[in-house]
Amino acid sequence: MAPSPPTVPVSSSPARNRAGTVELNVVRKCYDDFVAVDNISFSIQPGKIYGLLGPNGAGAGVLTTESGLIFTGDALGNVLALRTSDGKTLWHAGAGSPMQSSPITYELDGRQYVVTSAGGVLFSWALPQ
Repeated sequence: MAPSPPTVPVSSSPARNRAGTVELNVVRKCYDDFVAVDNISFSIQPGKIYGLLGPNGAGAGVLTTESGLIFTGDALGNVLALRTSDGKTLWHAGAGSPMQSSPITYELDGRQYVVTSAGGVLFSWALPQ
């Protein structure tokens, strides 16, 4: 039986408190009947990279930006751009398999890019100008 998509019941929604910082309070993470994380709280500072453990050891890192964006992946193989203020998905694209690393960002010739990896492939996404 294939695992169901993960759910993240969060008692308080992600909140942006100061200069793009994302805070999660009292998080409980379950996969079907298995409780993977229970009652943890943490904050993610802009520009920092954090890893989140998924089912079967799959993990997608999280990249936050000063401009209020979060880049991460989900267990279904999507790359996501989220707004830090409310967690709304602003953009997503299928990568074919779940991310196994943290996204990074770089600038080349005045254009900003985000790099992700999935299934042994590196993807470079150009951000809108």
